[in-house]
Amino acid sequence: MARRGTVSRKPSKTQHRKPTRPKRSSAPAAARRTASVADLQDELASARKHLAEALERQTATAEVLRIIRASPSKLEQVLEVVVRSAARFCGANDVTIFELDGHELRAVAHWGPIPQPIGLRMPCMRGTVGGRTVIERKPVQVMDLRSEVQEFPEGSAFAKRLGHRTVLGVPLLRDGAAVGTIQLRRSKVSPFTDKQIALLNIFADQAMIAIENTRLLNELRESLQQQTATAEVLKVISSSPGELEPVFKSMLENAVRICEASFGNLLLYDGSVLRHVALHNAPQAWAAEQQRDPVPPRRAARVLYRVVDTKQVTQIADMAAENPDEPIAIVAGARTVLIVPMLKENALIGVIAIYRQEVRPFTDKQIALVENFANQAVIAIETTRLLNELRESLQQQTATADVLKVISRSTFDLKTVLDTLVESAARLCEADMASINRQQGDAYRQVADYGQPPRLQAYMDSHPIPFGSGTTVGRTILEGRIVQIPDVLADPEYAFKEAARIGGLRTMLGVPLLRESGGDRDRERAAVRGGAEAHRGLERIAPAADCHRRCAQGYQPLDLRPTGGAEYARRVSGPAL
Repeated sequence: MARRGTVSRKPSKTQHRKPTRPKRSSAPAAARRTASVADLQDELASARKHLAEALERQTATAEVLRIIRASPSKLEQVLEVVVRSAARFCGANDVTIFELDGHELRAVAHWGPIPQPIGLRMPCMRGTVGGRTVIERKPVQVMDLRSEVQEFPEGSAFAKRLGHRTVLGVPLLRDGAAVGTIQLRRSKVSPFTDKQIALLNIFADQAMIAIENTRLLNELRESLQQQTATAEVLKVISSSPGELEPVFKSMLENAVRICEASFGNLLLYDGSVLRHVALHNAPQAWAAEQQRDPVPPRRAARVLYRVVDTKQVTQIADMAAENPDEPIAIVAGARTVLIVPMLKENALIGVIAIYRQEVRPFTDKQIALVENFANQAVIAIETTRLLNELRESLQQQTATADVLKVISRSTFDLKTVLDTLVESAARLCEADMASINRQQGDAYRQVADYGQPPRLQAYMDSHPIPFGSGTTVGRTILEGRIVQIPDVLADPEYAFKEAARIGGLRTMLGVPLLRESGGDRDRERAAVRGGAEAHRGLERIAPAADCHRRCAQGYQPLDLRPTGGAEYARRVSGPAL
């Protein structure tokens, strides 16, 4: 039987296949790549924006600095660029720069539609954003100023009236002290960002640089102007010794110009009244009035005489408000007035007054400048006085020497001596006429005259001068002293008015001729009559005539050598003239 054979099969080889991974979609990767590009583009755009903003800020800063460098003294132009740039880069509707002036903030630059006149003043107080910025010396921002009635009462009232809402203020600092503020305003509630605040600080620093540069340049310019003006006045003083008119004119011209005044005047004080001696650029009506009457009465010049009484610098901010009835305000239109006394050892010599036809007080520096001119005026006046005294002394000595020379040459020629005397007296005393009169009977007749017109000489020859107080000669002899009549036509006792009218005489001076006898002074019935106010010249010359008279009456002649005139006078009349 056949055997079932076993079929032996070789096991089949198992095939191992790699697991198949499902294929991913390409859409998410594309999306990621797109997002990454978008982020990069956003970052690039942001970077470009920041770069553009930085470039604009640098450009604005450079523009301001360029103007500061190009026009260091033109503050208005620089501040105009600052406020315009601040409005643009900080996104403000309105920008104003305020400068601290005393206790007030004064607007010096503005840009924007909200009304803000240049020169506007407001108190520096905590109730305003600008005031608090200056007081606290740090930035102040108010989100909605209209609603901050309690915290900013004054500022809130301004906001309601002008229509602004958000306000930012940054102080202008100099050496840690606030000297002003720059203020931004928006017409809607929209707070300023930190970057905008930082940028505004930069603009504040630039404004401060411009203000400080201008201040320093102005101080330098003012100093140079003052030194130049002082040098000019001193030059006039040195080139015109003894002449005060050009000195006063130069002083007033420089004071008015440098102090930015409208006009000025200078008055001298004689112990009782002030007298106008110089005017500069005065209104025509005022100048004409001073020419008619150079002596202002107290009732019409109370401010001037206030300085006379106090001897202190006086400034009136507004004459129209404080003294509206004074002629200087009515006729000349003066508003702000500065009056500086001229003092010599605390004695008032005069005053310098300058005026503005607008309300604008003079600064401390301008007051100091006028005080310097006042001191120079006193020096000029004192120098002139000393020079005039020296000149007068030399003239008197020369005149005395001339008289003594005539005496020595004409011992018994009395007419020649007397003619020399009256001529010298008239010239030294700046008189128009002079005469010597002696008693003849019960009246006095001229024995010598100088400067008299022929009609007056004829009248005096036919009208002897009667004894008594009705004439200068008679009054001088009667009282035995120097007599001066300021105005013979106005003197009620003066009876020789016809002679005065013929000769045009007004002021007259009489000096008696006196002699010593036995230690007593006897009155010599003779007098000198002249038309001047000075005494010294006649007092010095009159004894010389007495010397000659004594010689003519029988004194023993002296041995007169060429230098014997003074010795002759000493031996006859006492001390040498």
